[in-house]
Order: sequence, then C-alpha cells, then structure tokens
Amino acid sequence: MVVDTSHLNCSDLDQLNLTDVARASTYLISPGARTLALAVQLTALAIGVPGNLSFLVSVARVPYMRTITNYFLVSLSIADLTFLLFTVTSYLLYLTAPVRSHIHSLVNLSCPVSFSIPFLTYFASVGTIWLVSAERYSAICRPLKHIAAHTKKRAVKLILATWTVSCGLSALAVLQYVSPDKFCVTWPDSDDDKFSGLPDIIGFCLPLAPWAIVVGNLTASLPFFVALISNMIMYIQIIRTLSTRPVTSPEDGKQGMSAKARAVRNQVARMLIINGSVFFFCQLPYAVINLIYVGSYFRGLTFLQINELQNSLRIFSHSLLFINSAINPIIYYAICPSYRRAVRIALTSNTHNTEVS
Repeated sequence: MVVDTSHLNCSDLDQLNLTDVARASTYLISPGARTLALAVQLTALAIGVPGNLSFLVSVARVPYMRTITNYFLVSLSIADLTFLLFTVTSYLLYLTAPVRSHIHSLVNLSCPVSFSIPFLTYFASVGTIWLVSAERYSAICRPLKHIAAHTKKRAVKLILATWTVSCGLSALAVLQYVSPDKFCVTWPDSDDDKFSGLPDIIGFCLPLAPWAIVVGNLTASLPFFVALISNMIMYIQIIRTLSTRPVTSPEDGKQGMSAKARAVRNQVARMLIINGSVFFFCQLPYAVINLIYVGSYFRGLTFLQINELQNSLRIFSHSLLFINSAINPIIYYAICPSYRRAVRIALTSNTHNTEVS
C-alpha cells in the first residue's frame, strides 16, 4: 500500500542525508526479508485466527472447558488475536513499502496508537503465561492450599489486574515511539537501480526524549526476564512433583486421584509447560534486542542509528512473535485429547451436560 504524502512539503521537513550508499542501504527493506516476513505473518494469521477462535468457542460452549486454567488461556487467546489482527495489518503496510518508515503510522493512525496496542498484548501475554504457570504450580505442588484459595472469581480478578498492569507498562514502553517526525531524504546519486524511485519523504516514531529509549526498552524486557526465571523455577518443581508422587486433595478420596483424572492432570501440566517454553523461546530474541538497544544508547548512538544497525534483527524477532501468537492452540490440541474433543463438540454438537471422557 502506498501512503499518500502529496500534502507534505519537503522543504518544511527535517533533512535526512543518505547519500552514503552503505548507510542508505540500511533503510531499504530487503526483498528476501520482505518475502519471508510476509509469508510468516500471513501464515500466522491464517492459522492463529481460526485456532484461537476455535479455542474461545470451545470454552464458551463446552461446560468441562470452563476451568480456572482455561480462563487464563482465554485471556492469552484474546491477547494473541488482538496482536495478530492489529500488528499483521500494520506490518503489511510497513513491509510493502520500499524503505523502512513509520509514515503509515504518522499519516493513518498515530505513533502512540500504532505501538501501544502491540505492547499491551505483549505484556498481557507475559503476565498471563506467568498466571497459568503459578496456577498449575499451586494445583500440583500445593493442592490443599490451591483448593481453598483458587476460584474462578479470583481468576477473573487476576486477569483484570494483569491487563490493568499491562496498560501501565505499555504506557511506559511506548515512550520510545511517541514523537512523530518526518524527513526529506536525499538518496545516493548512484547508478544502482535500487535507489531509483524511492520516496522523498519518510517518517519515524521517535522517543519522547533520549532517556525514553532506556525507559521504554527496559520496560519491554525486564518483566519478560522476571517471568522467564520464575517460570523456570515453577516448571522444575512441577516436573519434579509429577515424577515423584501423585497429587491428592480432599476431593480425591483416600485412594488418591483416579488413573483417568491423574492422566488428564498430567497432560494439562505437560501442555502448559511446553506452551510456556515455546512462548519464552519465541519472545527471547525480542527481549534481548531491547537490552541491546539500551546498550547501544549508552554507547552514544541515536535512535535512528540503532535502527540502522538492527533492522534485520527486528524483523526476525517480530516474526517469532507472530509464530508464537498462532501456535498456542496447536499445542493445546496436539497434547490434550480433551481439548480436541471440546472443539469437535463446540463446532458440531449439542454441548449441554457434556463431560470429559
């Protein structure tokens, strides 16, 4: 999509001198990177939207799916759907342009809106993954306390609190992208065709102030690493508990859990550990790049200089974010037969009085 900049007067804008061929090349979007990124994002959209919608429908229509764990996973699905629909649309505008530029955000929306929604869903996902792990840790490692304290009403309150905190973190993280600026570009006078026909005007969403690079990137990375470390500790304890003894509760009776109930419990625990591990694997490059941004700033580089150095890394890390938002329902259905059955029931059958089998 071509953004209409005909109403902008180049003489009134800041000048960006890109006559150096090597530097100018960092502003071009590689055709190979564009093709790969678009393929990943469109595939994620095609898989992630129906996958997450099917999970939401199964929880809404199948009674046995309305568990505390699935309440948290509903929150995760909503975050994933919002991220996919909004961010893929934004990236389609970004990647179909010949150069790196936020001009579509400046002209069509605004810098804060364009970046705050992806940040909001990112923080909500990190928080929800932590809630899921904490809930399973409590259920498996501290079952008596879990039964007394964990209710669906409490789960809803925790979800609302997570999204509220995510709004606050998003407001801090977006400070690095809130200041719109347009530039009149001087491209290299070169025989190379790759510089011919490029737009004279590009734009970027810049930091509110230099310190906003540090605040924004630390805000985007530190909660992730806190969640990563705490989740690893909980996963280790869950695996250790499952491998050494069955978990009992007053509701299980003196003989402990039935073999069927224990199998379902273990399947869900494995599913959530795999889901969380995939989440942190896909999100790790993005969090690391945020820390690199901070380090680059303290080395004296400006925002645009940092972007020039890390353009390809950003596209790669964002592609993993799209994959992560699409893959969660696949993990649910691949590992847990009860989740596959719930989808079939929700989409094809009468759901009243249905129990897991």
